[in-house]
Amino acid sequence: MQSTNNILLIKPSQFVFNTQTANSNVFQNKLTDSEELIKQYVDDEFENLRNILLHHGINVTIINDTETPQKPDALFPNNWISFHSSGKIILYPMLAENRRVERRMDIIDTLKNNFIVTELIDLSKNEKDNIFLEGTGSIVFDHINKIAYACLSQRTNKVLFIEVCKILNYQPIYFSQQLLIIKKFIIQML
Repeated sequence: MQSTNNILLIKPSQFVFNTQTANSNVFQNKLTDSEELIKQYVDDEFENLRNILLHHGINVTIINDTETPQKPDALFPNNWISFHSSGKIILYPMLAENRRVERRMDIIDTLKNNFIVTELIDLSKNEKDNIFLEGTGSIVFDHINKIAYACLSQRTNKVLFIEVCKILNYQPIYFSQQLLIIKKFIIQML
């Protein structure tokens, strides 16, 4: 119940450094390898992941990314969409404008043809008010205990997080980045 046996993978057409997300993503590093070599690494890793998932009995749905517009992070659809055992699909508002173009109705239509979808909840309209909640990039769902965790940031709006928890009937637990920084400092001092 905590994990799914169905995975959506977006096969990237490009995989480049995303300048729009670099300032707020500490995990992002600019590589010095050529774009061709990086693409080969990404293609190899993608196929390896696909094969491992299939080997372990996971159903894999692969959708190819489109060449245009360029979407450097299309490989990570979990930020703009989440799927729930109730049949609900939630679309999330994204901070970076070039991440917003990852939302594609053809992907949703493909999934509707292959899975039971009871409701499509589109929260992306909040982008116009600069309110963001980047899916499971912002939220950690404990499906067994119906608890959702989030660290508030410019990518994770508290009010919208609580709204998602109400929609899904999950208990929200949130904390701030400042609390994490203070806690890390205290631990280092010990």
